[in-house]
Amino acid sequence: MINKSILFALLISVFLAPILSPMIAQTQNDTKLEYLMRLPKGDSQHAPLLVLLHGYGSNEQDLFSLSPHIPEHWLVVSVRAPHRMGNNSYKWYNVAMEAGKIKIDAQQEEQSRIVLGRFVAGIIEKYS
Repeated sequence: MINKSILFALLISVFLAPILSPMIAQTQNDTKLEYLMRLPKGDSQHAPLLVLLHGYGSNEQDLFSLSPHIPEHWLVVSVRAPHRMGNNSYKWYNVAMEAGKIKIDAQQEEQSRIVLGRFVAGIIEKYS
């Protein structure tokens, strides 16, 4: 079973050279989220899970470059946001600046949060 403490890293941008192996690029069909995964070395049933979520306009490769710096016995999953902005650019929800204030699309944010919750539950079920 994966360790009950799940660590979410919400980092906006990291400028490191991508080191993408060992990894698995996959889509979890029930949620349709693309992701990169680094499997843990050793006992995978008790591995802590680190879920990396990129910021606005980035993708799953951005934070996955941190995986070599994460302990080898952890399961690392870097998830791509579901909404495409452009070439290799994604977002979790629409964000706009109106009258000097940040405004988000609350419905889209909730939708992404629900899909992400199901995704994480699926990862836990699959790898525990």
